[in-house]
Amino acid sequence: CLRVRNLLPVEISHEMQEKISEHAAWRWFSMLRHPILSSIAMDTMVSEIIQNAHKGRDSEEEFYPLHIYSAHDSTLIGLMCALRLEQPSQWPEYASALKIEIFEAECEEEKQDSSVFKRIRRYCRFSLNGTILNCTVGGASSEAVCLDELSSVLYSSRNGIEV
Repeated sequence: CLRVRNLLPVEISHEMQEKISEHAAWRWFSMLRHPILSSIAMDTMVSEIIQNAHKGRDSEEEFYPLHIYSAHDSTLIGLMCALRLEQPSQWPEYASALKIEIFEAECEEEKQDSSVFKRIRRYCRFSLNGTILNCTVGGASSEAVCLDELSSVLYSSRNGIEV
């Protein structure tokens, strides 16, 4: 932020500022990686985002296809940790954008009697400034995560249950 506005003291080189930013990002991510801590820090915002992602399934619900939130870089880091996203290579730049895309896909699922049925499921894909961030919900790191699974894991963390 200070670098973009040319407010850094002349004694701090670009390389020094990069190292400071890397260390600050490491500290923030280290602290907020714990599921309960990130839940405490980001609960209200994450809950609203997840609730909005679920809307529109029923035709009676009012649905808005676009939601815009404005936040500081440190809030983006808290949000990335709470959503279990991989750590980007550097601190989010000034005016960064974390995009959460919701899409639907038809899936085949097997019933207990071995019959197969098709179901529409919603998925989330995350990107920071155009770079896809994998999500670690469900144990594996993947580009898209099932919204129901993400909701379940985040709800469990919110209630102090390690998942």
